[in-house]
This record gives sequence, structure tokens and C-alpha cells, in this order.
Amino acid sequence: MNKTNRVLAFTIAVIWRVLYGWAHYPELPARMATHWGFNNQVNGWMPKAMAVYGIPVLMTLLQLLLVGITRLNANHKGEAVRFERLLYAIMPTITVILYFTTIQANLGSDIDIRRVAIIVVAMMFMGMGNYLPTVPAGYNRTLNGMHKAAADPRTWPRVARAMGYTMVGGSLLMIASLFAPPMVSVAALAIAVVLLLAVSWWGYRLSVRQG
Repeated sequence: MNKTNRVLAFTIAVIWRVLYGWAHYPELPARMATHWGFNNQVNGWMPKAMAVYGIPVLMTLLQLLLVGITRLNANHKGEAVRFERLLYAIMPTITVILYFTTIQANLGSDIDIRRVAIIVVAMMFMGMGNYLPTVPAGYNRTLNGMHKAAADPRTWPRVARAMGYTMVGGSLLMIASLFAPPMVSVAALAIAVVLLLAVSWWGYRLSVRQG
């Protein structure tokens, strides 16, 4: 088994370890809450079987897709190892946190869903912001297709650094919003996304001018 397959097998095993819902299956309601607004009010439900077993299935499929996009489409394998490890860890981490949160909330635990969701998104921004500048230009065919600057060694280092700083700054803004009313978290997330899109557009225009 090569390294990619070992990593894939391990991360999928982590995803399926969250079948902790199976142990509490009789205690869970037949119609489970699975989505909340920023005010912690439920606005989405699923049948129990779909929530308990369907979420790990969905996360497994997303993990397979993620590995395919990052590793199998790499033009130069081994050039962005730290970034790849981070990406492989995202889906299991999200699954463990959100799955346990969903089960506990449906068992009656008082959980601030807004804070959990913001922490998860902030962690993703922080991790990717730190490691994106280590990704070399032209590294991945999918990334190259999504962003013109990613294929250009003249512009990508600047663009990657700018996007990295923006993502880290956005994550800190989101974390700070946890100590404020829910709408501040909404605003912080929106600001982080808009700034990231603006930097991405700047990078695209820069690569066009360079080209």
C-alpha cells in the first residue's frame, strides 16, 4: 500500500469512528435536527438513520474526492506535502466535531452551535492560510484551472502569500467574533470571504497583466 492509500485509509477510518451515534441510536429522535442558524435555532432536519449513517458516508465520498483532486491531479508529486496533509485532515476533523455536536444536540445537550461552526471554519482558514504559501506554482491541475495565477511562477508566490495572510486574518476576526452577539459572527465570516475573493481577483488580474 503506497503512502497516499495509507493516508486515505487512515482518514476514512477516523471518519467512521464517529459512529458513536450508533451507540445512542435508541435515545435519538426519529427526526433529527441537523442544521442551525446563527441564532442557534434549528432550520433543518433529517430522518435518524440518514443523520447517523448518512453523514459518515457523505464525508467519506468527499474525502475520496478531495484526495483525487489534490494528490492524483498533482503535476509534481511531493512538492506540497504539508499542504496535502492539512487537506487530508480537514474532512475527518470536520466530521468528528460536527457529528459529535449534532448527536449531543439531539440528545438534549445545551450546545452553542454558532460557536462550534465558527471555530471549525476559523480552523480551516488558519490552517490553509499558513500552508497555502508553501504550494509551488503549477502544482495541481485542478488548482491551475481554478485560478490562473496558480500556474504562473511569476505571480503565484505573491498571490499565495496575500491569500494566506487574508485567511489567517479572517480566522482571527472570526475567533474574536465568538465573544460578541451572533450577527457579529455573520459579519466576520462575510468580511473574511469577501476579502479572500478580492485578493483572489487581484491575483487573477495580476497574472493577466503579467501574461
